Amino acid sequence: MLKDKARNLRKNQTDAEKRIWNALRNRQIDGNRFHRQFVIGQYIVDFVCREKDLIVEIDGGQHSDNKKDIERTQYLEKEGYRVIRFWNNDVMNNLEGVLQDITKELEALTPTLSLKGEGVLPTPKMERWKYTNLPAKLKKFDLQEGEADIVLSGMTDYAYAFPKVMDSFPTWAKEIVNKPVPGEQRYKDMMLWQAANDVLKNGFILDVPANEKISKALEITYTGHDKKQTTARQVIRIAEGAEMTLIEYQLGAGQYWNNIVTQVEVAKGASFKHYRFQENSDEAVVTQNTHIVMAERADYEAFTFTGGGKASRNQVHVDMMGEHAVCRLNGVNMLDGSEHGDTTITVEHQAPNCNSFQNYRTVVTDTATSVFQGKIHVHKIAQKTDGYQMAKSLLLSGQATVNTKPELEIYADDVKCSHGATTGRLDEEALFYLQSRGIPEAQARNLLIEAFVNEVIEEISHDDVQEQTAHIVNQWLTREDEPANEEWLD
Repeated sequence: MLKDKARNLRKNQTDAEKRIWNALRNRQIDGNRFHRQFVIGQYIVDFVCREKDLIVEIDGGQHSDNKKDIERTQYLEKEGYRVIRFWNNDVMNNLEGVLQDITKELEALTPTLSLKGEGVLPTPKMERWKYTNLPAKLKKFDLQEGEADIVLSGMTDYAYAFPKVMDSFPTWAKEIVNKPVPGEQRYKDMMLWQAANDVLKNGFILDVPANEKISKALEITYTGHDKKQTTARQVIRIAEGAEMTLIEYQLGAGQYWNNIVTQVEVAKGASFKHYRFQENSDEAVVTQNTHIVMAERADYEAFTFTGGGKASRNQVHVDMMGEHAVCRLNGVNMLDGSEHGDTTITVEHQAPNCNSFQNYRTVVTDTATSVFQGKIHVHKIAQKTDGYQMAKSLLLSGQATVNTKPELEIYADDVKCSHGATTGRLDEEALFYLQSRGIPEAQARNLLIEAFVNEVIEEISHDDVQEQTAHIVNQWLTREDEPANEEWLD
């Protein structure tokens, strides 16, 4: 079988192949990830960047006029790949020159895309986009702009669709929409938010009056449609002393791109629970920016499940502006195939005596890629801050990738802050123990994975959402019919 042959080729690489593989793997040129000895149709290619459909072949110098190689190249080009070849001597004697040529090819294959024909897309050259190459993910997309397919259900008394024109917005909603873009001054990478400002026509407004204690959740469903590009806005105000729950569902079919901006203000003593289930099409791209502003004694709980999509980006920015506010950001990412999931968080502690918690679990298999970037920024005034951050990842395949970047930036003296990140495989001793008790291997693996993600699921305070999440995790595990590729890349 070709997969077995590819596995053997990986174990018996030439010196030139080893050298260029080390360079490609370690550098990830402009965020582009390569695979080695990869099966494409009837051939095994040396190296391939699937995001850009670029194949790099290393030959001994005898192949330039070889009929079989010409046929091979023609086949791969018909499959949509660009093929470039280098001789062994090129790699051994001029590696930097070879890498420069590869970089030029990658740049040539990167389209200049934008929303509304303006504002360049963020690229891996930007600090917070280093691990997510959005232009590459959208390269082959042929989309038409359309209206977001949004359905509201459940407790809809205080929610309504956007007015057709900005002048019809409530004054408070206008003020929120017109606020400065969070993080733009520092990072200069908020093009997607700015693009959403240009397309302010799809979305909804949620305005919960003071002291309203609402037990029934508002549910919102976003459905993506093939060949459609949509931009949506959610503007939410939870007034003083009010309580509200929002559950979002994202799904769809075909190739689409949804760009969503959510702005939330949680007033003094108010509580807002915010849950998201992202189960988009395997061909979809979803980019999501969420900005939360918290007043004194405000409470915000968020949980996001990501389990689908060619690429997803969940970017969260929290401004804790009042004392004794509490923010909990939790999530579970379960990625397979060639899915790419990115969680990027910034929590700004700008008042004393506030608590923030970030807790994420990620499971990746096949050639999927996960990104977690979490930052806690404690300003000088924010004494008595308690900030916690933990991101744990479980690799089920040697071809999967996890990129984790936890950060603390602290300017106050009297704080308690911690951050951590772990990445590893399933515990072989625990797996052996379960099997020794008569539990089949597949079931034992699933039990260990469930225990891993349950550490976060159990923190969901909404019983129905907790149960629903556990069910989705079980479904994900059930559809993983075959054992993961256990060949680990050194």
